[in-house]
Amino acid sequence: MSASGIHNNDDGQTSTYGPDLAKTKLLFHSAQHQQTYEQQTSIVSLSPLASLPDADQGLFKLPQEISAPIFAISTESTIFHPQGGGQPSDIGELLISRDGTQLTLNVLTVRTSATNPFIVLHFGHFATDPPPTQNFSGASVNQLVNPDKRQLFSRLHTAGHVLGAATRTLLENKIENFDELKASHFPDSAACEFQGSIDGKYKPEIQHAVDEMVSKDAE
Repeated sequence: MSASGIHNNDDGQTSTYGPDLAKTKLLFHSAQHQQTYEQQTSIVSLSPLASLPDADQGLFKLPQEISAPIFAISTESTIFHPQGGGQPSDIGELLISRDGTQLTLNVLTVRTSATNPFIVLHFGHFATDPPPTQNFSGASVNQLVNPDKRQLFSRLHTAGHVLGAATRTLLENKIENFDELKASHFPDSAACEFQGSIDGKYKPEIQHAVDEMVSKDAE
């Protein structure tokens, strides 16, 4: 495919994608938008998954079998938090409007582009079949984040940091070569991994330290 601009695929799909796309404005970084679950913006690019560079195609990894064609949409700004730091991305919908045409993209995952770290890609499939064939660059889009999933993911992420901080405070001077290695905040695999042999006798102390931190209800 071409490095930028509009690309016509063999199946007739049209996309605009390339390294010179305008960078996505990350609204979720702003304190005023951290509890924002709906916002209006416009589409920068709409691309079939197969038309993306290999590195960006590889970002779309979901365990369930999906038969519908997958698309990636970048927008001028986004309230969707991409996957990162062990936390899954926001999910939700993109409601697209252009010239009387209304389309809904079911957003399955959101990732920062592997080929351009300034672009956020919203991966998903359209609620209607067949998918669009026209160019939607510049079209209006209403972003809807699933608030229940965001709250769940953020709570698991916070819990992981609380557990990590409590364990480090208690054991970093007691366990040889102690260190925090990694953490997962996905609902089906939420866990923290530490370096060093931690005896089971420390479990009550760790739990007590976690409970104390939670009871403080800090920001």
